[in-house]
Amino acid sequence: MNDLNAIANEGTLDPSFGSNGRVFIARPTGVLPLPQGKVIVVTSEPESFQLKTVRLNVDGTLDHKFGDEGVVELPLYFDLALRILPAMDGGWFITYPIEGGRVTSRQRPDGALDESFGVGGIRVVMYESPEVLSVPVPAAVQVTRNQNSEESTHMAGSEEGCAIDRLMGKIIFSGRGLDWPNPSAPAVWRLNPDGTLDKTLNGTGYVPIKPVGFEYEHNTLQDSTQLECGKILVLAEYDERGDPGASNLYLMRYNQDGSVDRDFNEGRALILRKFPYRVFGLRMTVRASDGRIVIGGFYRENRVDAGMILVLNASGSFNQIFNKGKPLLTNLNSEDTRWRRCQIQEDGAIVVSGTLGLDFNAINLRVPIARFLPDGTLDPMFNGKGWNFYKDEPGSLENNHFSDMAITQDGRVVVCGFSEADGGWVLRYLA
Repeated sequence: MNDLNAIANEGTLDPSFGSNGRVFIARPTGVLPLPQGKVIVVTSEPESFQLKTVRLNVDGTLDHKFGDEGVVELPLYFDLALRILPAMDGGWFITYPIEGGRVTSRQRPDGALDESFGVGGIRVVMYESPEVLSVPVPAAVQVTRNQNSEESTHMAGSEEGCAIDRLMGKIIFSGRGLDWPNPSAPAVWRLNPDGTLDKTLNGTGYVPIKPVGFEYEHNTLQDSTQLECGKILVLAEYDERGDPGASNLYLMRYNQDGSVDRDFNEGRALILRKFPYRVFGLRMTVRASDGRIVIGGFYRENRVDAGMILVLNASGSFNQIFNKGKPLLTNLNSEDTRWRRCQIQEDGAIVVSGTLGLDFNAINLRVPIARFLPDGTLDPMFNGKGWNFYKDEPGSLENNHFSDMAITQDGRVVVCGFSEADGGWVLRYLA
């Protein structure tokens, strides 16, 4: 941003958005920045769990040119954080996991479902019968939520990884192979722009993630993304036999056709780090200019959570500039910290958000945002100390839960979430 006042207040709520940087809304489950400062927010109704798409103007007001006074109701039902991905025509995909499959919808820029995709704009992929297009959309299925845990607002690793193929407009997502529900058979799937299986991927539309070179008990796909060159990068975790309490992270890279990329670690799984305790919520982002990989999540040891960031070069080696080539563990304000989303900016700075506070007791949970410099230190230009946090009612013990984070074209940071008593909110930070 060029505004000098905005630069001086980086890391604080943007007063030009909503009410002093906040827009109050029904429980948001995902957010997508659009051109001209507009924002798409997907919300879930408290009782029915029906999804709605809301478009906000740059000042946070409802865009009355969109749908019915700024809102489009969808015949979809979900209660947890989901993903919104940009389509090549200016529209977007909404995608979320269900038992044994995944639901994906496609909307045009005006909010209407794109009927060229799937059946009436919706594609339900069931892993046991993936070619069947006419699968009904699951009705209002309530997801069991543990009210005493922030962890329950996010599905565990293997179901959230998804991305857009920027070359062809296809969509990839993490799921299971046809031997579902075998827990050792994760897979990456790819759909054509019309929702059919893309059989140029491994001849089937999906590629099983089966690392070679070591023995393992369980193999879990944490995240996947498509690189600018069209190759697919996957982040996964395996349990060694006899040591189920540890986390062992690895990367694998695949060519566009689903074959193993021999140019990446000679086609073998690249083991990143063996952690003696569990890691959770891992998300991966890749900088287009040089392929630098950022992984964010959190590390749990003896019921204490620390936000974790790993920065890797395109080859998968640890970047020696960031935290001297080691994983960065952070406890903001000496409290439990969990990163849920991470983004790397072109200058190498890393923006993260998630939750702050003791998850096991679920008391006084807040939503932090932090910016780290390329060397891994907190950026003092960001709110004077490198981080900030949001809480609906300062001084109360009411919990605030994180749903999603994204960065707008002009570099501002949009975060959405909800509190247990007062509903949802969308925040915009100067950056």
